[in-house]
Amino acid sequence: EQREAAEGERRNAEKQQRIAVEQREAAEKARLNAERLRLLSVARSLAIQATKIQARDDQGQLAALLALQAFRFNERYGGSSSDPDIYNALQAAYTTFDEGQSGVLRGHADGVRAVAFAPGGGELASAGDDGAVRLWSLRESTQGRVLMRGGRAGVRSLAFDASGHLAVGTTAGAVWFLDLTGNAEPQKMASDSPLATISALSYAKDGRLVAVDGKGGARVYPAAENWGQALVSGDASGPLYASAVGGSHLAIGGDGGRIWIWETENWQREPQLLEAGGSTIRRLAFSADGSRLAAGTHSGDLLVWEGSDWAVAPQQLLG
Repeated sequence: EQREAAEGERRNAEKQQRIAVEQREAAEKARLNAERLRLLSVARSLAIQATKIQARDDQGQLAALLALQAFRFNERYGGSSSDPDIYNALQAAYTTFDEGQSGVLRGHADGVRAVAFAPGGGELASAGDDGAVRLWSLRESTQGRVLMRGGRAGVRSLAFDASGHLAVGTTAGAVWFLDLTGNAEPQKMASDSPLATISALSYAKDGRLVAVDGKGGARVYPAAENWGQALVSGDASGPLYASAVGGSHLAIGGDGGRIWIWETENWQREPQLLEAGGSTIRRLAFSADGSRLAAGTHSGDLLVWEGSDWAVAPQQLLG
């Protein structure tokens, strides 16, 4: 009987211990929930404070920081994603910075895929998937005026010549010429064979326009003419994605890591072909004096040729 009584007491003690553990766990859970609710209250207080001060001219940055902290607290501690106080604070901060303070130009209905500065740097052309080409004055806060609309075709490339004329390349393989000095309608450039998406446009020093496309075609349009002649055949080159002009040289690059370099003072001379390791060339740029050529590849490499000696292996920049 004594053993049974002792066993009963042991079981009762274990039961009481379990109850105590459960009570401690429940208390800790209640404490954590109370802390969570307190921090959510802090988040809402920060949001309300941010909304109140955002209208002050000198408090825009502080309001944005408070709104961001309120959002982070609300997200971290399980607050509602549609909490009106948090939403209003973020919206107010966004509106404050959207009104000319962030330098953001808005007007396109879809992604912007091409930009180009006009000669002098006071105007910027932009275009993209909505097919619209806009011209922005960087000295004014007005919305960019629409120069042309490409209909269903998007725009992938833009280039200004030295006189301020603008070339536009579309996803439909069309190249358009815009004379911004008057009210002339956009002029569609012709070519000796159809083009695919115009992936890059460049003006050479002699005024010729070079257009390359995503199926490997490259065309050159002599100045004041709208008929393009083939530079590179799409059958042999593979897709082309980049072009650049520097000094008296034109570079075109694309699939397979291949880069062609022409001397723009003698277009009849065969171009020099560079092999850049096999990775697709995505971007090309010459230095201001034309003595260096940089190439960015799909694999993440950045290659630089020095001194116009294109036959020498390029320097690879690591970062």
